[in-house]
Amino acid sequence: MVERRKGFTLIELLVVIAIIAILAAILFPVFSRAREQARKAACLSNAKQIGTALMMYAHLWERSNKFHPPFHFGKVLQKDFRASFTAEKFIELGS
Repeated sequence: MVERRKGFTLIELLVVIAIIAILAAILFPVFSRAREQARKAACLSNAKQIGTALMMYAHLWERSNKFHPPFHFGKVLQKDFRASFTAEKFIELGS
């Protein structure tokens, strides 16, 4: 009668470990690229929110003059401020 062994041989275990290592090596760059894209999207979203907040603050100041202007430009006219600082330019600076 042939004796049945229980368990795996060392070669079988090493082959399985090698296959897992190869799959992991293929997938790690994909995950890192996806993580980088997520960081870029979060950064762009944050920049857009900051630009929107600054524009809202400037608009409130323009309408009521009760708030302090967000920046001190010396003798720069208010319309020049609005023309030189838009949310789109702020987002372009962030990317």
